[in-house]
Amino acid sequence: MTVSITPPTHHPRSHIALAALVLFALVSRLAYIPAGVMGFDGPEYINALHLDSTFNVPMPGNIGYVLFAKPFSLLGTDPVTAYAIVGTLLSAIGAAYAYLFAALILPRALALATAFAIATSTLVWYHGVIMQSYIVWFAAIPAIAYHGLLYVRAPNWHTLIAAALAAGLSTILRPDLVVFGGPLLGACLLLAWQRDRWSPRHVRFIAAAAALCAACCCIWFFATAHIVGGVDRYLAMVRGKNAWHDTFGVAQKGLIEGLARNGVKYATFLIWTAHAALPLAAIGLLVYARRARRHGRAWLLAAAWAAPSLYFALIVFMGNAGLIFPALPLIYLAAATAAAALFSPRRAVIIMAALAAINTLQFTLTPILPLADQRAALLNHMFFGYSGRGLRRMYTYQLEDFGIDRSLGNTARQFLHPDPLPRQPLP
Repeated sequence: MTVSITPPTHHPRSHIALAALVLFALVSRLAYIPAGVMGFDGPEYINALHLDSTFNVPMPGNIGYVLFAKPFSLLGTDPVTAYAIVGTLLSAIGAAYAYLFAALILPRALALATAFAIATSTLVWYHGVIMQSYIVWFAAIPAIAYHGLLYVRAPNWHTLIAAALAAGLSTILRPDLVVFGGPLLGACLLLAWQRDRWSPRHVRFIAAAAALCAACCCIWFFATAHIVGGVDRYLAMVRGKNAWHDTFGVAQKGLIEGLARNGVKYATFLIWTAHAALPLAAIGLLVYARRARRHGRAWLLAAAWAAPSLYFALIVFMGNAGLIFPALPLIYLAAATAAAALFSPRRAVIIMAALAAINTLQFTLTPILPLADQRAALLNHMFFGYSGRGLRRMYTYQLEDFGIDRSLGNTARQFLHPDPLPRQPLP
């Protein structure tokens, strides 16, 4: 997975493989539509389709995600289905870019098997149907990485504009991609700068990329501010949301309690969706660590890719399983690298295809536990609800609906000695 400066070559079979992957992503998600799962922020997303001053989706606004769903709503679909269609399309885009990026650093067949393993990952599949915008990260970050790496390999106006637009347009869908995706574009510009230094051409490239991204940021910022009633009100809403996030992280809980709470949640979701890939990924990281100098560029890209989201999830707020999406493709890529190094690229294809099959069986066959006690409710909430049956059964309950204390201490106690449910959810 070295970062080459040679432009990629295209093969007709790549287009067939890409089409098959996209078709699979679309059909596998559409099979679960309509679904009744909307997520914690669902009511706000439904109301946001009115695009009036009550607009209050998770800040800072996610205006592009709402506008993406608006045409489907105008065509007569209900809001839950409209957002599910958006999630399905974003899943297909994310799967496509996972393959395209993987094909830059892995043999084509191994890249395809790896992309299938990523696309069938349980949380990715689940979030491609429900009304939550975290699937934007799954689509946007690999897109920025793909176009950015193409720019590193062949710096020209075409590759630059594609990379800048991938980063800029993604911020319209979710403005927090300024923080989660911007460093990745910056790392790509830095890698290209290492070769050109401060040549007039590269200065023009940096200025053009900055201008395109700034224009996209102006679109989401002023459009959202106009809808909610002005810049001052919008900034106040952002500050209020940030203050709410801070109550769950290290700033308020302290280093040990904050890291423990966020770290356990992050690890829980990661194990549920990447399980068999994690040991291979650890070996892949060791392979890179032994050749740190040779793979210095790859380490820089990986750090820019995953570090911002890891910092937010572990230090600030690990509020949803979707926060693992920025780092998840890297885990499967590292697993594919390890499989190829330990066995052979051909056998690695079989291994990654087996992971995709395991993921598919996990998503389609995982049961929803009968709600006998708090342990069953916690298992459904933390694991089993993120499944096809979770979508089919419309498993929308939050722990608060049962009156369950979601603290780390109570969760550990309930797994060892489960208590009865404090109450039944309201219908």
